[in-house]
Amino acid sequence: EFRTFVIGFDRPEEYDRVKHEAVFRELKRSLGEEISRRLPGVDADFTRPDLRVEIGIDHKVRLQPAPIFLGGRYRKLSREIPATRWIHHACGGRGCASCGHRGNLCGPSIQELLSEPVLKLSGGERTAFHGLGREDTDARMLGPGRPFVLEVHRPRRRSLPLDVCLEAFSENARGLAEVASLVMVGPEARGAVKTAGAEKTYRAW
Repeated sequence: EFRTFVIGFDRPEEYDRVKHEAVFRELKRSLGEEISRRLPGVDADFTRPDLRVEIGIDHKVRLQPAPIFLGGRYRKLSREIPATRWIHHACGGRGCASCGHRGNLCGPSIQELLSEPVLKLSGGERTAFHGLGREDTDARMLGPGRPFVLEVHRPRRRSLPLDVCLEAFSENARGLAEVASLVMVGPEARGAVKTAGAEKTYRAW
């Protein structure tokens, strides 16, 4: 699924950039017009395309879908789950006897609980979880919740039924955590949550 694209050709070693552009400019334009003709509503975009079409010297075509980003807030109600996957480094997350063949030191994490339905619906390969700060595993995250961005790599579908994602998350979490206000956001949101400053209030006994 894509609405915008850009086409690129690998540059042969004997071509400099000027010659490469002179040789392939017209071909890129013609291919772009043909794609737009066959797929109404799909247009070329050189700044932020949904899909990069890369054509190699061997004429093989590689498709590189841009990531999609989902933003929201989570509340962690349990003191026994982390926000992001806590990989067992001894086995590199593959699973072994000491971690119960789970590949994790504890969990499931909020990232994994949300990624499962998102990857299933998007056809993506993997996710990255970006939060505005983080808390220890044995600390709850209450109040209005912590903002986060879930980055989905190589998605096959870009428009997702977010209500279905939230329902699946709630069913998987079983009261351990909550996610609210899940929306599609742009890539700039990833940098926003990683660089924003925020005050935290702790209550302890």
